[in-house]
Amino acid sequence: MNISHVAVLCAIAFSTVLAMFFSSYMESRMAARVPHFLSLVRDRTICNVKEMLDAVTGSSFEMTKKRSYSGARLQKEELVHKEKPNVDGMVCKSWAVITSVNSPTVVVRQLAETEENLCVVVVADKKSPIEYNVTRAHLVYLTVEDQEKLDYNIMKLVPWNHFARKNVGFLYAIQHGAKRIFDLDDDNELISDKNIMNQVFRKDKKTFKFVNTTQYVTNPYMIYLNKEGEYIWPRGYPLEAIKTPHDYSFIDENPSEKSSLVNKIGVIQYLQNVNPDLDAIYRITSTIPSTFDPSITYCIILKKTSFSPWNAQSTVFEYETFWGMLLPMTVHGRVSDIWRSYFTQRVMWERDKYMAFCPSIVNHIRNQHRLIKDFDAEMPLYTQTEAMLKFLNEWTPKAQEVPEILEELYVEMYERGIVELRDVEFIQAWIRDLVQIGYRF
Repeated sequence: MNISHVAVLCAIAFSTVLAMFFSSYMESRMAARVPHFLSLVRDRTICNVKEMLDAVTGSSFEMTKKRSYSGARLQKEELVHKEKPNVDGMVCKSWAVITSVNSPTVVVRQLAETEENLCVVVVADKKSPIEYNVTRAHLVYLTVEDQEKLDYNIMKLVPWNHFARKNVGFLYAIQHGAKRIFDLDDDNELISDKNIMNQVFRKDKKTFKFVNTTQYVTNPYMIYLNKEGEYIWPRGYPLEAIKTPHDYSFIDENPSEKSSLVNKIGVIQYLQNVNPDLDAIYRITSTIPSTFDPSITYCIILKKTSFSPWNAQSTVFEYETFWGMLLPMTVHGRVSDIWRSYFTQRVMWERDKYMAFCPSIVNHIRNQHRLIKDFDAEMPLYTQTEAMLKFLNEWTPKAQEVPEILEELYVEMYERGIVELRDVEFIQAWIRDLVQIGYRF
């Protein structure tokens, strides 16, 4: 990122501040720029951080080793598979996991009231309501008190009032029989509440195309928007690649063939209509499309070595990739699920697993956001993503098994300034918890 890039971002940021005064709607059109106020912008946090200084000298973020990890490592005896312990409460093969500080939302009621074989766990936080008034035939509401009784190792690390508390729900679902997990946000609503299981989990009900490309990133939003001359990108997509012409071809995949890549899909991200997951730069500068092209009904499978960010809004994990659900806690929530997506994709390649995107099954009714705060929180996505992805593509783990590969990856990310030390401890605690509740890597 050079000085012109940062100047533009700072100008955008300050224009947004002005818009806050001119309109009660944060996501209205950006107010006219006022050049003589730019000196004030420099006093804002986003414009005087190290990235600004780096930009002045023409340097950019590099994945060089900045520090060394000297802490404890996972021991072999900690990774010995255990028999799945008996548990109290509901046991289901299909779970939806949500964290919420709100009263029951539309999607919570849709999932809780379905008569299909789906269980739901809602993870509360200290800001969440104590009473949760919703039909609870197959819904578990984990209150603060309930969580304090859990003996997971991550409980000693995960902070309150943080996005990472969702990890508690993941462990709970796995412990209670999950073979597939639907990870979603409470501000979504299902476009249709009929045949939820088929919509969400049944790969054999979908059509897939394999994206053949030599590019290090794939932009599914451009594929599904399908509008010539328009640019759109998901939150976490490297800014350097936004306007890079796409060079790919499609290869049809037949789910009925045992050799098909469909059977090797580990994670599926469903797109979101109404308010797609976009970064603050896009929201400030562009008109948000309300839907993707409805004529595109197929799903796409990404090629190994080609990354794409995916979020925690409407994503399905298969059992074989449950290890990849951990949301890092030492970064902002606007960054956490994106870093998770990139870390998980890289390890999936080692296990011959693939990432897929499918058309929208949810409408995203976005909670109110202050875009200037989102912009500030997303700064690592803007400045670090490209370097990190190129590093991950060239990285070869020394370890052979998933637990050790995950630990090795997090150590690498810590040493290069992507996450902090507590996240190395967090992934270790997560792995210990998976072993203790009987998960088999």
